Amino acid sequence: MDVDEKHLIQRILGGKTDEYSYFLDRYGREVYAVAVRLLGHAQDAEEVTQDAFVSAFQHLDDYRPELPFATWVCRMAYNRAISVLRKKKRLPKSSNLPEDQLASVTDEMVASAFSDTSDERIQMLEQAVEQLPADDQTLISLFYHHGKPLKEIAYILGLDANAQRSVAMLATRISRIRKKLYVIIKQMEERYER
Repeated sequence: MDVDEKHLIQRILGGKTDEYSYFLDRYGREVYAVAVRLLGHAQDAEEVTQDAFVSAFQHLDDYRPELPFATWVCRMAYNRAISVLRKKKRLPKSSNLPEDQLASVTDEMVASAFSDTSDERIQMLEQAVEQLPADDQTLISLFYHHGKPLKEIAYILGLDANAQRSVAMLATRISRIRKKLYVIIKQMEERYER
């Protein structure tokens, strides 16, 4: 059953606060996934998720339905996760793959490698994703696992969601991340062959 979330928000603002649980049930896992990818620690991610939903509830009258509710709350969780990382001095690290390794990888090579959907390839891909920096993992998760459009991802990451430059930059980052994954998988395959 599809719920009219705009109408539900109006009901909550009108005093039916118990109906807010719909948003927790519907989007809790998605928001948690963003937090845990960045933080890498379940307890911190649970706290960030809870804080994001509490903040969303407290500022529900500020919500504008141009973007989905989940995207709005994911941005809150992302910002809180980055704050936690700053406090703990654990900001996401960058990839340590040399640029020349990525430069030699073509989009065709990546597409061919990722067209293999065998269980072994999927497992290797999951292991490769775990080796990426947290911000790359988050971007890949939002785009592929949660199916977020680039415009919504830009909003979550605090970029200008209406700027073509932001969307183009994210598309480029995803392409580079795919190349990183390709290189990591090739390195894993070489290790297995020895």
